[in-house]
Amino acid sequence: MKVNTRFTLDAIPEKIYAMLKIIEFKPYTRSEILKMMQPTDTANVLSYIEKSEWVERNSDDKYILCIEPECLKDIQTFRREINRNLFEGEKTWYFQFTQWYISQDEQLFRYTLKEIEKNNPTLFMGENDKSILYWRLWSSFLGFGNLQTSSKGSKFIPNPYIRILDVLETDKELPRGQNMLFKDFVLWLNRTCPELEACIQGQNLTVFLSLALRVLHDMDKIKLDRLQDATDIWNLTRNPYHHIIDQVTNIEIREV
Repeated sequence: MKVNTRFTLDAIPEKIYAMLKIIEFKPYTRSEILKMMQPTDTANVLSYIEKSEWVERNSDDKYILCIEPECLKDIQTFRREINRNLFEGEKTWYFQFTQWYISQDEQLFRYTLKEIEKNNPTLFMGENDKSILYWRLWSSFLGFGNLQTSSKGSKFIPNPYIRILDVLETDKELPRGQNMLFKDFVLWLNRTCPELEACIQGQNLTVFLSLALRVLHDMDKIKLDRLQDATDIWNLTRNPYHHIIDQVTNIEIREV
């Protein structure tokens, strides 16, 4: 399932999923689909799923699925399938901005998304004024964090635990229920979630990746550990209020 990360504001995940479910139910022509899904942006949704090669036209000029129906079991399954293949192709602006944003520190909390856009114009070169809107929408859906709105504007609080959990749930590589070196997990994470690579600086993890791993630990999806005789030590951003204060050497992937 190839994922086209040239997202648009019109083609939101819920509309894409709804259209794919319609096509799964029965092949329809373009005009039939556009009539069934009335809003004017429906053509942009159909255009997106065509460019993603998730559908094709048969000999009757009707759309049929090019992805396995199991991918559409529910919208959570659909999200996991997207996350499983998210950044395998071209590294578009969505990847580049996500990588930058997730790797920042707590200073992000001081600014709304509009202020971040204004203060970092080079990050938005070649993009339109809707880019930050589709970025926050898709990033919320894919599990990179949470959108918070107030009278002062919108803020996006990074916490990519859902993104990591989705990839863990579809992974066939990491052993389950076995204590493994944390560095081996980091190598796996760099391969499967390349946007998080900038969150790993030497053997130090940035604040939002540290937060995500602590959340997964608290959910009993992983177990972070510090073995006293281990020499290969990794540092989460220090949190004296969590029982994993900072140092880790090992990790266990639980059945997720």
